[in-house]
Amino acid sequence: MPLPILVLLLVALSSMSHAPMPRTGIEGEIRWTKDSRLRWEDFQARPDRGTNMDALTESGITFSWSCDWRGFSLEAYAIFVPTGSWVKEPTQALLQHEQGHFDITEIHARKLRKFFADQPNPCRLGKSGIDNAAKAIVQTNYQVQDEYDNATNHGENTRVQRQWLDKIAQELSELEAYAE
Repeated sequence: MPLPILVLLLVALSSMSHAPMPRTGIEGEIRWTKDSRLRWEDFQARPDRGTNMDALTESGITFSWSCDWRGFSLEAYAIFVPTGSWVKEPTQALLQHEQGHFDITEIHARKLRKFFADQPNPCRLGKSGIDNAAKAIVQTNYQVQDEYDNATNHGENTRVQRQWLDKIAQELSELEAYAE
């Protein structure tokens, strides 16, 4: 009996115009791709004027899996949610910071794919084992997102921001084999 599971794991994050981001077709979410970058037009929510944040990126990992006679099947990808993301005062530097959040989400989607690719038979983990492994990677994503904001002071520390963007690019490159 197949065990189909669909989990949408979202994280709201605070804080170069290229080709438009591809839409997933699921309520307007935008899937992460290598060649597309966020644009301010993608931030569609009304800004929260009650906070001192300049922008908020809502991104997450869509994760689904099944085990059946064919074995283990997995789909995991990073998404950006336009209707949950907003900006008060758009600047290029702030957009790069917000793109960093989305890129960190993609790193963790790749880590999720890698984890299951490295398992000899993920179905033997069972539903709770598979779900717990995914939750652990998503929890790490939350922690890295907070670390990114704290270290860069939400993108205000330009020197540290550049260091983080380099680190993010390096990690995406190292996990290229697990890109979708």
